[in-house]
Parts: sequence; C-alpha cells; structure tokens
Amino acid sequence: MEKKAARDKAEREKAERDFENKRQYLTGLRPDPMLNIGFGNRVAAHRVVAIVTPNTSPMKRLKDEAKKAGRLVDATCGRKTRAILVMDSNHVILSAIQADTLAQRYAAVKDKKEEGTHNEPE
Repeated sequence: MEKKAARDKAEREKAERDFENKRQYLTGLRPDPMLNIGFGNRVAAHRVVAIVTPNTSPMKRLKDEAKKAGRLVDATCGRKTRAILVMDSNHVILSAIQADTLAQRYAAVKDKKEEGTHNEPE
C-alpha cells in the first residue's frame, strides 16, 4: 500500500512539473532549446531519451515496431538513416545526420541551457 501511495505521489509531482514546464513554454517565460536533426528539422532537446545508430537488429526492430504503432517520424528527407532518436513519448525519429554529430549538438544545447542561453549553434 505504501509503495502505491509513493508511486502515486511521484506521478502527481511529475505531472505538476510537466504542467509547469509547459505553462512556462507556452507563455514564453522559458523557450525550450531545440536540437537540429538536419534539413531544417528540430526536436525539443529535453524530450530526447537516446541517440543510437540504426545498424543493429534491435534498432531495426525498434524502428519496425514504431512504424506499425504509428510512432515513427522519418526526418531523413529521402536520405540514408544514420541515427535514431528515441523520445520520452515513445516516438522514434529517423535522422540522416550521424549519431556522433547529433550527440555533439545535444551536448552543446545542454551546455547552453545550463548557461542560461537557448541559442543553438548551426
């Protein structure tokens, strides 16, 4: 019973944080930093869970399952998939930019966020 109460409390606190973050974003108090994933496409950096290479069988399975479930976003613009981004909403995003490059861009965005600026290097 205590575990359920603790879990409910944690879920309630997370929902409150998410609501406050969304409120600040929508009112312009805090713009969310965006991660450039190539060809004019951007994603909210704080929503990225993982940046992985698509070469392994588990990643191919992940891509196929997301496509079947309608959670796949193809941002490759017809080019070869070089990175897969897994989002906290269980969406899977395909990018034509190398995973290492995206990881460097992500690190730059996180550093800028900690400094208090939200401009991303192009």
